[in-house]
Amino acid sequence: EEAATKTEAARQASAQAELARQETQSRESARREAERAKLRLSAQPSVRSLVLVAPEHVVSALRFALTADGRGAAAALRQEDRSWWKCLHYLEADGLTPPLKATELAASLFSALDSSQNGSVPAAEAAFALSLLTAGVPRSRVNAACDVPDAPAAGAMVSRAQAAQQVHLCTRVRQLSAPRLIALHATAMTSPATLPQASTPAPAASVEAAIDRLYGSSASLPTDTFRNWLVTEPTVAPLFAPLVA
Repeated sequence: EEAATKTEAARQASAQAELARQETQSRESARREAERAKLRLSAQPSVRSLVLVAPEHVVSALRFALTADGRGAAAALRQEDRSWWKCLHYLEADGLTPPLKATELAASLFSALDSSQNGSVPAAEAAFALSLLTAGVPRSRVNAACDVPDAPAAGAMVSRAQAAQQVHLCTRVRQLSAPRLIALHATAMTSPATLPQASTPAPAASVEAAIDRLYGSSASLPTDTFRNWLVTEPTVAPLFAPLVA
């Protein structure tokens, strides 16, 4: 009888914990939707409005922005050739509102994305950084980071070297651009939300060891296998968490 009582108490505690989790999740979902509704109706441009855009639109926006008159794609976004303007124009057509292009905020956002501070944002870096500002699940952000032609892991098969290059690129961009992007968000919040703390990437040796475990004796792996690993491997999955919940 004592054992049955303990079992029932444990069951009730578990049920209460699950109910509390669901209530917290429901409140958070309501908060996010209320913020998005406010953003859709706002007349004030905001970096936060990028949460209205899905990650899969990022790659399409970059392809649109970096293709000049059908004669091939440029390698990077720039302000002076209007490719950055074109990228924002495409994203605005897919949900970003009100328009950011031709605003001081757009220039500040570009500067935040420009991790090298040389006036140029390579397509692979832009795809990853912009995806961190959008809504969606981690796998969608992984797809955005890997689907641009210049991404190290673009293609049907991914070699071990390409895998390491992709992780290194995402780590570097997140380290350099995230603090500036978070600072822009801090001035653009339309409702209470928790801004992330500065994250410390996993040690390079740990990442290399994880890649070794993934590849084993294989020279290359299907891209879907690699992308699933990016989402589930504890040493690299935090790279694809959204900058702001």
